[in-house]
Amino acid sequence: MDLVRLNTLQQQYATKIIQHDTDKTLSPRYIAGGDVGFEAQGTIARAAMVIVTWPELKLLEYQVARVPVTLPYIPGYLSFRECPALEAVWHMLTIKPDLLFIDGQGIAHPRGLGVASHFGLFADVPTIGVAKSRLCGQYTKLAPEAGSVVDLCYQGQVIGAVLRSKVRCNPLFVSVGHKISTASALIWTQQCLRGYRLPEPTRWADAVASHRPSFERWLAQQ
Repeated sequence: MDLVRLNTLQQQYATKIIQHDTDKTLSPRYIAGGDVGFEAQGTIARAAMVIVTWPELKLLEYQVARVPVTLPYIPGYLSFRECPALEAVWHMLTIKPDLLFIDGQGIAHPRGLGVASHFGLFADVPTIGVAKSRLCGQYTKLAPEAGSVVDLCYQGQVIGAVLRSKVRCNPLFVSVGHKISTASALIWTQQCLRGYRLPEPTRWADAVASHRPSFERWLAQQ
């Protein structure tokens, strides 16, 4: 493990991230959600990816991949640990999405390359990072109402948005992954909310990965 090399790679990859909209981000037909967890005392990465339709946000396809972990957990380098599993599950999809949500950071990262940006660059797909916690940056006090938004700033630049998606829930940290603007990343996250803390693509990915009751009910109806 060479952290100097990984650091250099992150900085190189970060320069390739596109932070403006493409045609697909304006009118997607299929939206994906990706989530990575760990099993067997952290030795196996479990990546779940789902495809939902737009605008219905109905679950259409899901896949799960399990890949041996080759890198220990190191803050700031999580994408190198998670991307191999995301790559594996991406290749399993029979439908490729026009827009991808990843449970994790996009450019809201000290070196501008969280897992959503890292994987979005690999897959060459418009990607949004929606994280449940802050990795870096500062923001002003967020109002308690659902829908409240403030900028997330780091070193004098706006790197994302802090969104309270649901009352009495901690906020989400939304940032550009790849091939999308900050404004559109926030708008799409808001449009994919259906009364839960997480937007539907990553909520479904989490449900599949953890076999939550919502996924069990969906299976029973198939």
